[in-house]
Amino acid sequence: MIMKKVVGQKWSGIVLVLLGVISTIIGWIPAVFVYPGKGMSSSEYWSFVLLKAPERWLWQIGILVVVAGIIMVNQSVKKTKS
Repeated sequence: MIMKKVVGQKWSGIVLVLLGVISTIIGWIPAVFVYPGKGMSSSEYWSFVLLKAPERWLWQIGILVVVAGIIMVNQSVKKTKS
């Protein structure tokens, strides 16, 4: 019973990591391909991308989901070792 729960937690963590990576990539596409051509200085560009861009929530949430997935996978690995 506990083993099934640990395996489920591991796969859930892997799925979260994959979804987070996809979300982060989608959120950074405009930052890499669209915004550099807007004629901003380097500091204006990073300020806009990190704090003001409409797509920032995609990559910010994506990073949080990746971290949560990594934590879940690490916890499941620790449980299987003990």
